[in-house]
Amino acid sequence: MRQKLTLITLGVKDFQKALAFYEGLGWKKSEQSQEAYALFPLGGIVLGLYPLQERPLQNYFLFYFVNSFFFCIFTL
Repeated sequence: MRQKLTLITLGVKDFQKALAFYEGLGWKKSEQSQEAYALFPLGGIVLGLYPLQERPLQNYFLFYFVNSFFFCIFTL
């Protein structure tokens, strides 16, 4: 089975500013978007945006790679 990425979710500090940025690129929000979660269909991939302060920390999987100073957050 071929695997592919279909959803990218980004937590943003300034939700309204991020919405304005992506809408300024001409991207249209999906009708499934909510007040605190925006979805932008991009022809096979969907970009999801949500304000960081709206999600409690326990909803994240945190991975620290101390040796390479790399930090990433995944949401499921």
